[in-house]
Amino acid sequence: MSVCLTLYTFVNNFRLNIGNCFAFLWRVMMRIIG
Repeated sequence: MSVCLTLYTFVNNFRLNIGNCFAFLWRVMMRIIG
């Protein structure tokens, strides 16, 4: 497996995890504020 492909996959997974975490925090914040 090439290093480039591994790095690309890692970055994609990392961005996806950050997105999920942010969405979860956003929902919690909206629940607290609203």
